[in-house]
Amino acid sequence: MRRDRKNQQGFSLVEIIVVLIMTGILAVMAGRMVAPSIKGYLLARDNTATAQKGRLAMARLVKELSGLSSVGSASANAITFSSYKNEILGNHAIALSGTEVTLDKDILVDRVDDFSLAYYDTFDGTPYTNWSDSRRIIRITLGLQGADNIVSVFTTRIVPRNI
Repeated sequence: MRRDRKNQQGFSLVEIIVVLIMTGILAVMAGRMVAPSIKGYLLARDNTATAQKGRLAMARLVKELSGLSSVGSASANAITFSSYKNEILGNHAIALSGTEVTLDKDILVDRVDDFSLAYYDTFDGTPYTNWSDSRRIIRITLGLQGADNIVSVFTTRIVPRNI
């Protein structure tokens, strides 16, 4: 039996190569459209994690400083104070150390871009960088570095209840 070449089914090599080239071009175009969406998603995810970390650190700082009963020393980047925990008076310290904020020498939060404390006599008064007996309000400013060097800044004021 002899086969007739005219009736053979299939693709020629040229047709297969053309289809592969067209598929490659379509894949590159689709990749260029999808890549910015993926980059945006990853940026949003990382900065959301930074915001979560900042809110958690601020909540802890507020809790610690709300219960202080006396201040040993205070500056723009550190404060040592006494407070009651479980009816026991203890000494505590919050300080900026490099790119970390520490609470009693344990790391509270890292990737810190800015950490400052300001002390006020009244809510609308002048901010001071040191503590005195007339001070009644503490302002905390915390800046954390996130993805693409975006800095998230958190600020709050605290009125310690035991002074």
